[in-house]
Amino acid sequence: MRIVLRVAAVCLFSIFSYACKQLNDEKLFGIEAECDTTNVSYKLQILPILQNNCLTCHNEKNNINIGAGINLEGHENARFYALNNSLLGSIQHKSGYSPMPKNMPKLNTCSINQIKSWIIQGAPNN
Repeated sequence: MRIVLRVAAVCLFSIFSYACKQLNDEKLFGIEAECDTTNVSYKLQILPILQNNCLTCHNEKNNINIGAGINLEGHENARFYALNNSLLGSIQHKSGYSPMPKNMPKLNTCSINQIKSWIIQGAPNN
């Protein structure tokens, strides 16, 4: 019986830890974690943000059916939507843009600021 309780406790702790890890510091603690927006890289910062939040729908395969025809897969596609302001308008939930991610809260402030910084830099493929 004690072994079962220990296993259950470890499982619950693991699930709780994983769930907490998934929350960003801003939402969890009400503070903004350190966020580097000075040297934003497409490959190191922007692509992971897109992969985790956008590319499930906005990719080559799904963009027509569930992505409203918007394909963010690949640097050139992401750059196109970045430079025409639709990417930033959508992730900032600005009026006149479709709020993204769809039916989800806004991206965390750091991710939005990194995308904004990348766009200001000209959305380079770095």
